[in-house]
Amino acid sequence: MYVVCIQASRLPKKVLSDFRRKERISFPIGMVGENSVETRQKWAVRSLPWLILTDRNHIVTAEGFSLVELGEKIKEAGNAKQ
Repeated sequence: MYVVCIQASRLPKKVLSDFRRKERISFPIGMVGENSVETRQKWAVRSLPWLILTDRNHIVTAEGFSLVELGEKIKEAGNAKQ
């Protein structure tokens, strides 16, 4: 399983770095460019956080669900026809 995290609004790199260290986040975190609003619109992000789940073939199986639903969405993706 891979985790991709993108900070979808601009903030100082040090703030993001300090947050990652404080919360002990081991995976990389990227940040959108200067026009974060336009980027979110292009990605069709309606709220933050915006979770997207893909299968092993990188096909989107679910999007826009809450963290509470993540476990169930992973189970559903595992039962989907490959």
